[in-house]
Amino acid sequence: MSTADARRNTGSAAPGTLPLAVRIAVPVALGIAFIACWELLVRYLAIPKFILPAPSMIAAALVDDFLPLIGSLWITLKVTIAAFVVALVLGVVVAILFAQSRLFEVSLFPYAVVLQVTPIVSIAPLWS
Repeated sequence: MSTADARRNTGSAAPGTLPLAVRIAVPVALGIAFIACWELLVRYLAIPKFILPAPSMIAAALVDDFLPLIGSLWITLKVTIAAFVVALVLGVVVAILFAQSRLFEVSLFPYAVVLQVTPIVSIAPLWS
């Protein structure tokens, strides 16, 4: 039995074989359903807005405070782009040094491994 026959028999298809309308409509419908459930749960459970605002409150705040939010967005984007450029330059320099210097690689490789396997843990939930 070929792979195509197996897919046909199990009812699954490769993602590329689904019609474009389905590949767009299903994720959009899922997103709308998620936002609707979020809105309903926040209202039904009466969750305070400072803990979890409803999507409608977020949209209203976006409309009401558009100009200050755009100003803050611009500042955030500038910091993010600057940090990305610094990280990119440092990453390329370290990669070149690792590739060109065996001594540099041997010296820093253990630290690179430790940084890769160290989990990032947020302590924010401990404060609430």
